[in-house]
Amino acid sequence: MKKRYLKTIEDIEALRNTDTIIYNARCSSNYLRFVDGTLCQFNKDGKLLRYNATINICGEEYIEVEDEPSEDWRGKLGWFWDEDDEIGTSLCIIDRLDEIDEGRFYAVVAGAYYAHFRPLTPEEVEEYTGYKVVKEV
Repeated sequence: MKKRYLKTIEDIEALRNTDTIIYNARCSSNYLRFVDGTLCQFNKDGKLLRYNATINICGEEYIEVEDEPSEDWRGKLGWFWDEDDEIGTSLCIIDRLDEIDEGRFYAVVAGAYYAHFRPLTPEEVEEYTGYKVVKEV
């Protein structure tokens, strides 16, 4: 599971259309997550505590924790890369995830394993494919 400190409001806003969990580095009993574009606070059991929560960024107080890879990621378009740094600062490709094997992610078209994978956000899918992601009702 990859973690990084959130230092600006832009860091938080970048997570708006993701399922990323945000923890307070000093208290891991509750967490924050965007639900339909609104920041919400949950307890460790997943019960909603506060709708339309707020964050006060003070240094390295909040950390972003990417979701654990899961089998439902298979077949999804996403970013693949090998470096430990952020997307965009190393060689990245967009490809379809075929399999996850011992923490390595296999890209179909590239035909290779990579150390990191992140599914495309709905905005990225529209930008790169021209198709709009619509939630099922």
